[in-house]
Amino acid sequence: LALADLERRELLLERQVRHDGAARHVLHQQALAALLEEEPLRALEVVGDRAVVATGAVGRITVRGPMRMRGYWGQTPLADGEWFDTGDLGSLDPGGVLSIHARRTDLIVTGGENVYPVEVEQCLEAHPSVAAALVFGIPDPVWGQRVAAAVVARGDVTDEAAWRAALAEHARGRLAGFKRPRLLARVDAIAALPSGKPDRAGAAARYGAALSAWGDGVSSRPPHGSNP
Repeated sequence: LALADLERRELLLERQVRHDGAARHVLHQQALAALLEEEPLRALEVVGDRAVVATGAVGRITVRGPMRMRGYWGQTPLADGEWFDTGDLGSLDPGGVLSIHARRTDLIVTGGENVYPVEVEQCLEAHPSVAAALVFGIPDPVWGQRVAAAVVARGDVTDEAAWRAALAEHARGRLAGFKRPRLLARVDAIAALPSGKPDRAGAAARYGAALSAWGDGVSSRPPHGSNP
């Protein structure tokens, strides 16, 4: 391909949209397929059975095509035409636009319900008193995980109880019960990795001691065999 075609392909392959500080990656497979003159780059699979999920449903994102890398250093190279598992969860809309919801390792499962941290973070960060939020899972013997949040306040907080109550009311009107954090810590800053991304994997260890009960977010149904 000529340089212009390569640049055009790169622009069509991925467009990044910023909303409330969170990144949402968009891929339009019809435009990409027209450029590459091959089958659309389609790659959503149900976890465990490699079946393509229905439109709008969330599944594992896998990719293949001439733009796909050969593999990681030190690992067996991928064969031509082999699907590459990105490690992301996403869904396709009827127009073929791919939305990335979360890394699989970031997914919180509480009482059998899936919670995508970015959705909860966007809700919290939409409140005028919040500068930044990081949502993560805390192990729980009954629910599997509890949804927790570390929140950086915007400006001084003179009344902690009132601030927490106002934020809980904000979340109550925008998130399903099982998505609302049960634990919250107000922190000075969100720790970041060298890449600049928030350190979600280390959040439980870093903020766990500062977490306290918050709001009334509960799972929409109790785990099997337990009482609500």
